[in-house]
Amino acid sequence: YMKYNSQPVSHSMFLNFWWNSSMLADSRTRALNLGIDPYSIYAGVDVESGGSGTNFDWNAVFPAGQAHRLSLAFYGQQRVFQNSGNPGGFQNAELRFWTGANADPSNTTTADAWKGLAHYIPATSPLRQLPFVTNFNRGQGNRFAVDGTVMMTRGWNNLSLQDVLPTWRWIVSSTGTKLQPSLELDDAYYGGTSLKISGALNGTNDVKLYAASLPVGADTRYRIVYKCNQGTAATRMQVALSFEDAPGTFIYLSVGNAPTTGWNTTTFSLGAYAGKKIAVMGLRFLGSPAINDYQMRIGRIAVYDGPATPAAPAPAMNLRVVKKDALDADTLAIRLKWDASSTAGIHHYRIVQLMPNGTRRWLGGTPGPAFFIPSARRLSSESNITLEVTAVGAAYGASSVATLSVPVPAGPDVANRLTGTWVGTPGSWANGGDTGDKVFDGSLNTFFDAQETSAWTGLNFGAQRRITAFRYAPRGGWAWRMLEGGVFEAANQADFSDAVNLFTVVIEPPDGVYTTIPVSHPSLFRYFRFRSNGHG
Repeated sequence: YMKYNSQPVSHSMFLNFWWNSSMLADSRTRALNLGIDPYSIYAGVDVESGGSGTNFDWNAVFPAGQAHRLSLAFYGQQRVFQNSGNPGGFQNAELRFWTGANADPSNTTTADAWKGLAHYIPATSPLRQLPFVTNFNRGQGNRFAVDGTVMMTRGWNNLSLQDVLPTWRWIVSSTGTKLQPSLELDDAYYGGTSLKISGALNGTNDVKLYAASLPVGADTRYRIVYKCNQGTAATRMQVALSFEDAPGTFIYLSVGNAPTTGWNTTTFSLGAYAGKKIAVMGLRFLGSPAINDYQMRIGRIAVYDGPATPAAPAPAMNLRVVKKDALDADTLAIRLKWDASSTAGIHHYRIVQLMPNGTRRWLGGTPGPAFFIPSARRLSSESNITLEVTAVGAAYGASSVATLSVPVPAGPDVANRLTGTWVGTPGSWANGGDTGDKVFDGSLNTFFDAQETSAWTGLNFGAQRRITAFRYAPRGGWAWRMLEGGVFEAANQADFSDAVNLFTVVIEPPDGVYTTIPVSHPSLFRYFRFRSNGHG
């Protein structure tokens, strides 16, 4: 399967799940005899149903005191995420999968058969050159912050923006109670997550974060962005660094007092260590006197050459719209392009919408010179949507902004409201007051919560009327229920047997505001409704 007539026919091979120790040993011997790298052969392990509770012969792949026989490949690892229930549960399940029950790669001694990959495979690091910047961004979140300002408060995923996360999760040594590190979604300096270190601080705590081989020059700097719950008192935090000539010996740089209660930045010159290479980066926390409820947030760690404030790269140029489509009267889908920055090594381009009130809404980020905005919405009745693109350099210096105004067609006149008698699915969830007629009472604070999964709510106009537009707003916090086939229909038969689809909800609508849909259908209709498609 790997070679035929001495010619390679594949780069790698996945072995089925029914292997045993002797079969893997034979496979290794056979590969070596054929001149094939044994680590291009993968022993398959099915973890789809069991996750970190899966039982298999680890020693067959990783025999004690010997070279690993083959590589290892997991099938169905996505279930670690799918079975977690919530982000916190996923983080714990992921830790257990990779580092074992102790969630400590330096201590995998446990009675569990599953000791985690860290028990068998030592950590390696991609950190080999400067600059190195991490915002502890997992490439996902329920908000997006830029330099401490939250610019968006909805769920997002973009792995092209994921940072290099800590090498070890987690190695903490303490002369008292161990502090607990975690990557949390509830606060961020840049992106969607930050590193939280919390607990009872009653002894010296050392947290190892990154293995590295980063060269230090005369103008190399270390920058840390942090937020502490101790106000403007002493942070109790020190930066811990060791170098390759003595990786077990650390220097400690005191962060001192926090200037503010928000995000703070401290920058250290590492010029005194020029010619060395950083081997380990961590943090030390001092526990005297004790603090029962200590919390530190780390929003960024950066190691870079040059001035204290990273240089701004050249901006993007020639920002333009390639294509735009109106999704409703207020929302556009836009394809953007621009000429790339002339500065080498751009980390990403940040795309935001400048709102009329001066705030900014984060739309996305990309390493390339093009971006698709699935939904850019005007705030009220403005005639343009203003977009900004900023080039963010490798050390997170930000360029000047490239700006573009995209015209939005004038919306339909919704002043002449059609009225009628309510029709629809009777009742409500738990027989409460959230009945279908509440949809038409003009209040964003009331809603229809149906008992049935395919319920509908509508109006009988009493006679045929021309519908030129309609507007709608989702129940707060439940906008997703309108997706996956929720439709607005009009008809002339009371049973909607002649229904005409006026609009299908394909993008999650925003909370707290109306979405207006123009209607150009030439027919007159007596009935109008919204019909759910399985979400109530």
